[in-house]
Amino acid sequence: MPYRRVIGQVIMDKNATIKTVVSKIGQIETTFRFYDLECIAGDDSTYETIHVEDKVRFKVDISRVYWCSKLSTERSRVISDLLKPTDILCDMFCGVGPLAVKAAVKLPKLRVLANDLNPIAHEYLEKNIKLNKLGSRVIPFNMDARTYLRMLVDKNHASVDK
Repeated sequence: MPYRRVIGQVIMDKNATIKTVVSKIGQIETTFRFYDLECIAGDDSTYETIHVEDKVRFKVDISRVYWCSKLSTERSRVISDLLKPTDILCDMFCGVGPLAVKAAVKLPKLRVLANDLNPIAHEYLEKNIKLNKLGSRVIPFNMDARTYLRMLVDKNHASVDK
């Protein structure tokens, strides 16, 4: 994109709260599902931000974890149309917790089990649980999904009964 830096600067000039503009490079090719990014304007020292979605806050470093704000409408639909307040949500590939954390905030009686293989995403999931004051209502795991599923169906495993 030949004018990417000009476009990035215009975006920053028109939005005073934006500190960095990035462009995705290529496709997701890593085990931990994140994009390579190029800073096209602003501060390239960190890609960490706080994203607010329906009054729920998410701390995320878009250079180290998968994030897609375009899925916001789908997350809202799942929460409003599919989940009941007394359900148990099991998010096996939760990333930083956009569905798991948002569902727990919106449905206070919901119990949530949230797992992601990426240790950085797991770290941000734990931060987002604290940031949204969810306590033990979201139980985070950092496991391969196959191992996680085996653990969930193992009736003798204590951490599932929390």
